[in-house]
Amino acid sequence: SFPNISVENSPGIFLDDLSDLKIVNTLDLENGYLFLNGWNLVMGHHTPGNIRNYSSRHFIVTGGSFGGGFLYRSNISGAGNTIVFPIGTTPSSYTPVAVENQGAATVIRASVSDSVRKNLTTGSNLLLTSVNKTWQVDMAQPDAAVALHLAFDKSDQGPSYEANRNTAYLARYIDNRWDLA
Repeated sequence: SFPNISVENSPGIFLDDLSDLKIVNTLDLENGYLFLNGWNLVMGHHTPGNIRNYSSRHFIVTGGSFGGGFLYRSNISGAGNTIVFPIGTTPSSYTPVAVENQGAATVIRASVSDSVRKNLTTGSNLLLTSVNKTWQVDMAQPDAAVALHLAFDKSDQGPSYEANRNTAYLARYIDNRWDLA
């Protein structure tokens, strides 16, 4: 593990032939990206850690495949405390998620992948009727009460989704199907 890491080169840092990376205190994304390449980034030690200087040009790239690498943030707690997961699938696709935990402190991991599949990882691509991204957000506390805030680019919207945006909803994959309720 490292106490702090600062990304100050373009295009950034690529995790390769390593193991998961742990940063105890601060990740500074001053200039460039952090490419996970299938590995995980664990932020903080009994805290969510601090990620600063992230933007649509400086963030953590999880990759376009489902399960391509996760950003873990530890001990997220307290209503009104929003923790940002500055992630995207490629350098041109910044699709962050922000989490407000309104329950007991927990570890939360997040990743994002390109496409929405009928059977989560297989089946037809539902790109015409969805935002063409799947965010995977998991909590260590199974009964965690969280509010999720997802961001995406307009170009990720399928035509049916865009035409019906005012009736859009967030679906989750549970019990081998998309929960549309």
